[in-house]
Amino acid sequence: MTADAGATWRDLDADDLASALVEYAKTEQVTQIVVGSSQRSRWQELIGGGSIAGRVSRLAARAGIDVHIMALPEAGR
Repeated sequence: MTADAGATWRDLDADDLASALVEYAKTEQVTQIVVGSSQRSRWQELIGGGSIAGRVSRLAARAGIDVHIMALPEAGR
C-alpha cells in the first residue's frame, strides 16, 4: 500500500520512537511525516508524557518537517 502512494516503509527500533523518527527523517531529507493520532485518552497522555504523534510534531517542527496527524475513525462508522 505504501508503494501505491509513492511512499516508503521503514521499521525503526528505538527506545524513543519520536526522536528516532525525526532523526531518520532529517538524515533522509524527508519533508513530510504522516502519523496516526493517539488511541489513548487525554488523561493517559498526560500521565504518560504525551502522545507519540504530539512529540513527533514538536520535534519535527524544530527541524522544518511537516507532520500530518491522521484522525482515527469514530467507532461504529
